[in-house]
Amino acid sequence: MIDLATESEVYCADGIAGRFTYVIGNPTKVEITHLVVQSNRPPFHEYLVPVAQVEETTNGRIKLKCVREALNQIDPLMN
Repeated sequence: MIDLATESEVYCADGIAGRFTYVIGNPTKVEITHLVVQSNRPPFHEYLVPVAQVEETTNGRIKLKCVREALNQIDPLMN
């Protein structure tokens, strides 16, 4: 079970990475597939992170399995 509160802080294995903004899901399977994480560093891109990268969640905090550099390697979402 994943406990996701909007605006939760997102941490990677090596420190804070940003904040959680919303989820992406598969409506056919009724499951969450990705989290959108907004970076806390300029230029403040949003990244589509596979839910498989979530290590644990608590009230107000999401911990990812990856390091911040790996998060920054994901192509940012386009507005």
